Amino acid sequence: ASGDSVHIGAEFDGEYYYSVSATSDLIYCYDQSGSLIKAFSIPGVSGLRDLAWDGQFMYGGAAQDTIYHMDFTNEVLIGSIPTQVPVHHIAYDKNADSFWIGDQDSDIVLHDRAGNILSIIQSTSHGLTNMRGSAYDDWTDGGPYLWVFDRKSGQGDPQLLYQINLNTRLPTGFAYDVSSDFPNLDGIAGGLWTAQRMAYGQVFIGGVLSGTPDMFFVYELTQGGPYSFKLVEPTSGTVPPDSSDRLTVRLFGVWPLPPFIEAVRIESNDPSQPSILVPIYRYHIGIDNEEPEPEYFEVSQNYPNPFNATTIIQLELPEAMEIEITIYNLLGQKVRTLVDKKLSAGHHQVKWDGRDEKGLKVSSGIYLYRVESDHFQKIHKMILIN
Repeated sequence: ASGDSVHIGAEFDGEYYYSVSATSDLIYCYDQSGSLIKAFSIPGVSGLRDLAWDGQFMYGGAAQDTIYHMDFTNEVLIGSIPTQVPVHHIAYDKNADSFWIGDQDSDIVLHDRAGNILSIIQSTSHGLTNMRGSAYDDWTDGGPYLWVFDRKSGQGDPQLLYQINLNTRLPTGFAYDVSSDFPNLDGIAGGLWTAQRMAYGQVFIGGVLSGTPDMFFVYELTQGGPYSFKLVEPTSGTVPPDSSDRLTVRLFGVWPLPPFIEAVRIESNDPSQPSILVPIYRYHIGIDNEEPEPEYFEVSQNYPNPFNATTIIQLELPEAMEIEITIYNLLGQKVRTLVDKKLSAGHHQVKWDGRDEKGLKVSSGIYLYRVESDHFQKIHKMILIN
């Protein structure tokens, strides 16, 4: 998509993909459909290898004893962090607010923002000799983990994702050959990232496989995220014939917009029906069976996002008020007004079907929706994929 011949670094900030050129100082930005949005460079930064995202800013290394602290939105260098090893790969540890870094075959060290070493994974323990990307994972059961993308001897060798348990500082024994999934068998390992925000409840790991052509890959890592429910009791037992039992299910975490259904699977030794799925529906139970009025003005992220065909915008109003909901493209041009009237206090859902004021379908891309009243205004981004 970029026209560049060699990409070695990669990252995802929850909205855009980024890749780093090995032949220039350019950084490429793509939307989630893979279309190139822009190419830019950061004055004072050259030779980037891998990238890391802390939820606000981007960080990277250029195989030197420095972590660059960068603002990709404004395309400026904010500062730098001195390190005690060259930074060929980098991953942000959100629990420690620090960075796992290393050279191609060195110890992997946890550096804080002041340049101090907090922890070390010895090279004799991990045994990797050509590391090019790393990513932090605290979603997978038994973690947190550090994923490392290793080139081995280079082209023709398996390009492996390795999993290291950060509790033990030892490899788990799990490794996955990315090159086996692509026709470009001569591709070599590049940057790596993990993210949760691409789809509700799912966690992904992705990166770049450098070759001809370069391949950007994304795998589903785990369902992760806030679980929708937990089976409290009982989790096993015996139910006599012609009798019943009660299951207690606790609902918690972040839910998508209703209607939403989960299910409990009950397995038994019944030869005619060994497995039963019992649906669990989201609904509200109160003393008077009525939902309480919202206490604050709130606009939720549209769901689903990204979306195809239709999406729902949900807002909560503590009192009746005039509300205008407008869709804009990234050029600031109005696409459609969804609501322009007084709404009652309470919970509201507004649907957009991906059409403009004339009823014509708009193209795939990023759109903004603005929810405005006399006293409040909220703007969110959403992604339409046709």
